[in-house]
Amino acid sequence: MEIRTVAIVGAGRMGRTIALAIARAKMSVLLRSSRSRKAVTNQLKKRLAGARNSGSEVDVADLLSWIQVVSCVEELGRADLVIECVPEDLAIKRQVFKQLDAYCGANTIFATNTSSLSVGELAAVTHRQDSFLGLHFFNPADKMPLVEMVPLSGTRKEVRSAVLCFLSRIGKQVVEVSDTSGFVVNRLLFAMINEAMRLLASGVATAAGIDTAMKLGANLPTGPLELADYIGLDVCYQVLTNLCANHGDRFRPPVLVQQMIREGQLGRKSGGGFYPPI
Repeated sequence: MEIRTVAIVGAGRMGRTIALAIARAKMSVLLRSSRSRKAVTNQLKKRLAGARNSGSEVDVADLLSWIQVVSCVEELGRADLVIECVPEDLAIKRQVFKQLDAYCGANTIFATNTSSLSVGELAAVTHRQDSFLGLHFFNPADKMPLVEMVPLSGTRKEVRSAVLCFLSRIGKQVVEVSDTSGFVVNRLLFAMINEAMRLLASGVATAAGIDTAMKLGANLPTGPLELADYIGLDVCYQVLTNLCANHGDRFRPPVLVQQMIREGQLGRKSGGGFYPPI
């Protein structure tokens, strides 16, 4: 098996940056979005402009030539690998995979970018559990080197080998993990983020104080509340809720976060969260 064309379902920040990581390896990408081709292309150009401004050499026209923005699921049928990047909601993801299963070829490999849901539960709605696995990329995927790969017990050896070759080609380091909610990184990371939120809610320290303490005391490059703003508080809430359901109350998000979400304070993408707009 060889992966030549990769389809990505969902053109949010994660889907777009995965597309760019693949395009940099000069591989064809089908990026499915409900938004217009022009809108998605403009967001890709904005991301690439940021890379150029930071001093990186970027051939924008060449990179974008490898990415085709599509709107219909039927157009994904020619992909060798499909990576799902829709919101972290079990019902939404299962519906996506049901549609994909109907339109994609029998040899197409399915992967979910879930960070907190069961890969097995998603695979169960398809007829290809032997060609299904989790590929948890990290945001932004065109910069972050890690992918947590989550094969299922029935995932065929040749599928795993083909995916490992693909990930190597796009420059990713792989840690293979079992199918447990949160895998490795998010089990550890969101425990810290949640505890930082609780410290803030109980008045132990300010947001800046908590982040400074962790950066200077634990040598972290970014504080947990700064990182929560970057991820998006709505996404943090979804992930924590899923982790809580599987691993207990230590992951239950504090009321403070729910209040902030209701008020539209979602972090950087809304213009403010634990910190004011940059």
